Amino acid sequence: MEYVVKSNRIMKINDLRFILMSIIIFTLPSLQAFSQSNYTKRSLDWKYDLNIEYAVDYRIAKDDSVNHIYFSINIPDGIDFEENVGLNYEIKASLDSEEILFTRTVNYPVHGIGRDSESTYFHIRIPDANNYNVLFLNVINKISGREYTYDIQLISKTTFPPPNFMIFKNSSLLPVCNDYVSVPETLSVQSFNDEDKEFFIYYYKTDFEVADPPMYRIKKTVSKSMDISSLTVVERNETFTLEDEGLYFIQSDTTSLSGIGIRVVSEFYPKMTSIKELSEPLIYLSTKDEIEELMNEEDLRSAFEGFWLDLVKSESVARMIIKRYYDRIEEANLRFTNYKEGWKTDMGMIFIIVGPPDEVYLTDEKESWYYKNPGKNQIVVFNFLKIRNIFSDQHYTLIRDNQYKSFWFKSIDKWRKGVN
Repeated sequence: MEYVVKSNRIMKINDLRFILMSIIIFTLPSLQAFSQSNYTKRSLDWKYDLNIEYAVDYRIAKDDSVNHIYFSINIPDGIDFEENVGLNYEIKASLDSEEILFTRTVNYPVHGIGRDSESTYFHIRIPDANNYNVLFLNVINKISGREYTYDIQLISKTTFPPPNFMIFKNSSLLPVCNDYVSVPETLSVQSFNDEDKEFFIYYYKTDFEVADPPMYRIKKTVSKSMDISSLTVVERNETFTLEDEGLYFIQSDTTSLSGIGIRVVSEFYPKMTSIKELSEPLIYLSTKDEIEELMNEEDLRSAFEGFWLDLVKSESVARMIIKRYYDRIEEANLRFTNYKEGWKTDMGMIFIIVGPPDEVYLTDEKESWYYKNPGKNQIVVFNFLKIRNIFSDQHYTLIRDNQYKSFWFKSIDKWRKGVN
């Protein structure tokens, strides 16, 4: 595998607005107050609404005394941000704390660092102070008055320490805030440590397993370690091009557990376009024999079409169900991609088959999804444990239980009958 390395100095952040922000943060006293509610008691189901108004992606970097939070909001260039959207943040000791340790308004003229055709980007600095563990970012629609609160955990037992550098798209010098980029992507690195002279880029071509059913784990022979497909070293301020799809991990110190994991995907992602890509997620709706027979067919396209027609017996219904199923997969890829494709994650699987949860509750250790079963007074709860993962701060594993069996098979049966 070849990397394209160019000698290109990245823009230094010495703009007056950043100096001004530093003065504001470190000279104004902390304001203590109490919020109106405990965050762990609020339902966060809006985060998985198919028509979500504001989506936030973020990454954290850290130097000796400051946490650098880079985040993007899906408000494209051309929209008057200041007129339509309000931003502020609160710092607390924990997700369930009601005491506000620090609060500030976010303004684009001070904190904004750029815009593109999809999003608006910001950079805020938070002092590495005692109990400054969670940042709550409040996004307010000034027209409707509706407010959305995103939690950003600065210090947590379920994540590794943030790296001392950030990656930027070379074409725009905007930060990479989400967990994937399209191939080929040229990036550059900005370090907050002057001693960092080189960066190590690990590439893994691993084809990750799909999620197991919620009732049990399927026994597999899986290696506990992944083979490194390639290792490339780039110097400080040089650009590098990620040319192949797969997982990359970037470090400045190979003896630490800090770094940035990023998945490189096709230009069409989160959509699926090839017949092979479209066929693989059918594993969630199929028996073992069905999926093996399908994937071994010479004419995979005909087998794919035949699979759906055999299930629903109607071309018009098949078209409707196919669209609905792959819309869900696209949403899962968009929301849950981390070190592997979103549709393969535990959360992605539940989201695809059952849909967006009715209620969502978050604690330091887990996220719980509630589904209400109309007419039966039944509530089904899926609990996802947050697990430390070197490649992603958003790695959740479903707590599996045999009690899901009846509910799960009924949910799959709806898809197979074309009534979902």
